[in-house]
Amino acid sequence: GPFRAKVPAALLSQLEQASRYRGEQRWNLLYEVLWRVAHGDRTAMLAGDRLGSELQRRIKQVTREAHHLHAFVRFVPLPDELAEQLQLELVAYHEPAHDILHSASAHFADRLGRLRWLIATPQDGIRFDGQSFDYQRQCPEPWRQWARNAEDPGAELWRTYYRHTFNPARLNPDAL
Repeated sequence: GPFRAKVPAALLSQLEQASRYRGEQRWNLLYEVLWRVAHGDRTAMLAGDRLGSELQRRIKQVTREAHHLHAFVRFVPLPDELAEQLQLELVAYHEPAHDILHSASAHFADRLGRLRWLIATPQDGIRFDGQSFDYQRQCPEPWRQWARNAEDPGAELWRTYYRHTFNPARLNPDAL
């Protein structure tokens, strides 16, 4: 009869996370892991396996990039007249290394409540109107321009803070 694959739900979750990784052989690895597990070789999911190790490494990279989005993105308030015209209050621009914007943005809806905000990246963008998300796989050029060109009234304060708290002796070149 026809082949029926059984794969663990945990594998589907891992493959979904790893699919956000941008890099060489992005889809080939996922297919190869899925193929092996579907044909009974569950070791392909484990870190001790060559493919499993790469899968886990990619998941770790994606998770780390999502953390960077949460930790380092800075929203800039728009001037009142522009905010009313665009129906936005905050904008941010971020350049993630992996495709994490769509999956990691719910964090900001939880943190910012009903505020209306936008995050633009070179690839995609997401807008929150206080109730629902509008995710665009190709970031509309106006979104990118609003986010990149927003005047940040607190920028000089942040630069001053950074200059006074940054300690180059604490840098870990391996972590960079």
